Amino acid sequence: NGQWLAPITESFSLNDWTVSNVWARLSGLTMNVSNLFTITGTNLGRHKLEITNACTLTCSNVLVRGAVFQLGGRGAVTGPVLTCSGNLLVTNRGWFCVNAGLTYPGAQPGYGALVTVGQTLQITSNGWVFPGAHPTNGAVPLFALRDLQVAKDGGINAAGLGFGGGASRGDNTANVAYGPGISTNTSVSNASANGGSGYGGRGYPGDKGSGGLTYGHANAPVEPGSGARSGLASGDSPGPNGGGSVQIRAEKTVSVDGLISASGGLGSVTYGGGSSGGAIYITCDTFIGTTNGALLAEGGNAAARAGNYGGGGGGGRIAVWRMNDLSTGA
Repeated sequence: NGQWLAPITESFSLNDWTVSNVWARLSGLTMNVSNLFTITGTNLGRHKLEITNACTLTCSNVLVRGAVFQLGGRGAVTGPVLTCSGNLLVTNRGWFCVNAGLTYPGAQPGYGALVTVGQTLQITSNGWVFPGAHPTNGAVPLFALRDLQVAKDGGINAAGLGFGGGASRGDNTANVAYGPGISTNTSVSNASANGGSGYGGRGYPGDKGSGGLTYGHANAPVEPGSGARSGLASGDSPGPNGGGSVQIRAEKTVSVDGLISASGGLGSVTYGGGSSGGAIYITCDTFIGTTNGALLAEGGNAAARAGNYGGGGGGGRIAVWRMNDLSTGA
């Protein structure tokens, strides 16, 4: 029922590595797994493998089944690198969480974590991948793979995993959200602090507010959505984080029968403005969408109070580049 915390100071290799029905938290490591790397359990709250600091993992195949596999800590300096030469399977309500650092070794500008899959990243029903951007500088995880398969009722969820929101504690300087699209009014004393944040679309100003402006690239969106300011002048009610960023570079096929989301967050209580939606940027040879599938980068709604209301966040940006489209239905 507890956690095992262990410092790992040297690199090492294993034929296979299985973490089963426990919660292990490691501070960082360099590891090579020749065959199968398995994280398995029956309780997402207690069965986890968390590698909280910089790590470099190389393996043949990865199985995440009924447990949480987390790489990197939100706000870390150096991001994780996972190289899987075979398949990566997320199944049986498993969660695979990747948090970007400020950068990672050999990173392209704007990226803070790298997951490479030589064959297929398969997300089955009730399996989820959570890519988290760095909350202050906006670096995002990059997924480079051959094929992506997203099943119905599963998906990639970066909602609320973008730039950080503001935290109001009765001090104007504390109500500073992050991202290029935050509202420009810094007051926390009344509704004018609560315009929504912008990204692909402008944030709505709300009552007496000022909405955030647009930014980023429509054809190749990478930056996450901007956080929003708090809706309170006192107490501790942080504003919502912006929508995250889903970056998929597939050599072959991307098939979406489930959900890929990078939506923004709901405004905080009283007068809060919504954060902006984030980014979805997919490149592939063949794209297959179904009527069950959805790509979402919606701005977050504002909180409301009689007579005073915040502004909703602007929508994010979605770009899908493909040579062939074999989608069925709408």
